[in-house]
Amino acid sequence: MLGYTIDKVTQLTGRITKQKLPVFLVTLPRNIFNSKIFDLNRLCYLVVNVEGYEGKGVTQCYSCNKFNHTSDLCHLKPRCLKCGLSHQTKDCEINKVEQMYCINCETVGHMANYAKCPLYPKPKKGAPTKNNNYTSVINSIVRPNLTYANATKTTTNSNRNQQMATRNSGSSSVPPQVQTNQETHLRPSHNININNYKCYRNDRQTAGRPSGGTLILIKKSLPHYNTPIPQLFHVEATTVTINPPNLDPLSITSIYVPPPSDKLLFTLDLETIMQVNSHCVIFGDFNATHNYWNCSRNSTRGTQLKDFCDQVNLEIIYPDSPTRYGYNTSNTLDIALVNDFNFPYNISSLAELSSDHNPVLLNFNFSLPIHQENPRAITTCWRLFRKCLNNNIIIGNYASIKKTLRARRKNCYFHRSRLLRPPRIFSTNHRH
Repeated sequence: MLGYTIDKVTQLTGRITKQKLPVFLVTLPRNIFNSKIFDLNRLCYLVVNVEGYEGKGVTQCYSCNKFNHTSDLCHLKPRCLKCGLSHQTKDCEINKVEQMYCINCETVGHMANYAKCPLYPKPKKGAPTKNNNYTSVINSIVRPNLTYANATKTTTNSNRNQQMATRNSGSSSVPPQVQTNQETHLRPSHNININNYKCYRNDRQTAGRPSGGTLILIKKSLPHYNTPIPQLFHVEATTVTINPPNLDPLSITSIYVPPPSDKLLFTLDLETIMQVNSHCVIFGDFNATHNYWNCSRNSTRGTQLKDFCDQVNLEIIYPDSPTRYGYNTSNTLDIALVNDFNFPYNISSLAELSSDHNPVLLNFNFSLPIHQENPRAITTCWRLFRKCLNNNIIIGNYASIKKTLRARRKNCYFHRSRLLRPPRIFSTNHRH
């Protein structure tokens, strides 16, 4: 009647009394027209007050109990908060938990929704609280006519900076060494200058509106060089090669697979990229879905990509939570393919910015893990073993053996002898 696009309306109930309250939670898509709901003061001859929902700042899924997404958009396997099995918490037969156990950090003493859990996202110190008021909703709406170049252009107009969001607890305070971007929508006449970063990019040459394109921003202090690649027919890519000290060069590719591209032949371009340097990381938007990287269905392109990676022994790296959110949908489209990659890493999808794609942080370092001695490990004291052999083995007893059967019996006796077992020295650390 009023023209608003409503997704869901829920009447809230009191936590203690369990009685319905005269408070309704209305969920609706963010657009210019729906933002006018904050001006609504009368409804059905009643005086109403519309306020932004002030949550606790952390979104936790009721299905898988992980963070930064809701159960309506979750396609991961459900995990019970009480027992950790593959079913919804509301369907669990356990009424009262005797011993609390966190299914996220695997620690006894608290549940997965405990705010002081080590894996529970915590707001950054000094970060402003996000408010769902009229101004914040208007500033978070993606303008279709605002290009990436205009959004990143340095200007004194504060409206140009509204596309950027404050970093939350899931991201690192250290600036990334390398940034890969897809669908940059840039033309060759557009310039990008960011302090301490070198920009490499390949723009899509189109006569109409700018579209597509890939870009890599890399720290100038990081030893690297731009790597030209042969002509690609089905994907768009930009590649740089890093020269870490005392290690083989590592190629990093920002890749974008357009939706209209061939769903089977695009792997030929992946082979071309790998021929430049087999020690590589191919990171970007593949527009491919598969159950292997937590998507709800297997698309033709996703099946082809999975089969290709299995054939050439490529490892697929993907975050736990979705990277792309649509209207009542969510998928993991932004993944990484790595080959000959032996460094420790972690990857996560960050609930930041206002795009339909979340930024994905792939964090790794060139320091290989050092083996730590286990103080509780069992070691052999070879000095005592040598002494045991000298006191219990007489070589003369075996010198006169002529028959094979007797040698076998002696050998069996040798292995059965408890005196010949290597003595074990146990070392334990007592915790106080």
